[in-house]
Amino acid sequence: MYGKTEYGTLNAVYALLKQVYGLEFYTDTVYEFDSSVPFDYFSVKNTVFNPSIDNVWAMDGAVSSNDSGAVNWEYQRRMGFVNSWQVYNGTPHNFLDAVPYATYGAAHPDWYYEVTATDSGRKFVTLCLASGGEEMAKAVAEYAYTTIIAQDAEGNKKDCFFFGPPDARGWCECAKCDALKSKYGSHAGGYV
Repeated sequence: MYGKTEYGTLNAVYALLKQVYGLEFYTDTVYEFDSSVPFDYFSVKNTVFNPSIDNVWAMDGAVSSNDSGAVNWEYQRRMGFVNSWQVYNGTPHNFLDAVPYATYGAAHPDWYYEVTATDSGRKFVTLCLASGGEEMAKAVAEYAYTTIIAQDAEGNKKDCFFFGPPDARGWCECAKCDALKSKYGSHAGGYV
């Protein structure tokens, strides 16, 4: 079984369970697994299980979380939704790495917005995606390109690039961003 990374291998295990036992989802709180059925090794010994880990993503409770909002990782993984941090360039929280205030802040103060996190109440700075236009997009593209080239030079070819907000609960709330949220129904409308 091969899935590029340890998380991919986990997906390969579930690919095997699907083929051998017909299990689309194996989650102990949803389905029961009958261990009395013998495992027929010879029926799968020459089979390759190589799932596309790149396309099996469920981030931070997208599939299931408990009543307090904490992620139920076990449930997610048992349903075959696993992500691997090893398959992409960038980081989930790299807004300010890609567009650092020290580099762009003096010329573009409107690109940055101070937000109060909804969970902790602490203040943090994030990007205002509605104010940067083509110039901010160019800065992000240059950052992505440089990062990808550096990874390729080290022999680490990655298939996708991640660009995401700071690790805090809050988005820019300026009038432009609020308008995009209204238009698209989500704070992520700023990406659009």
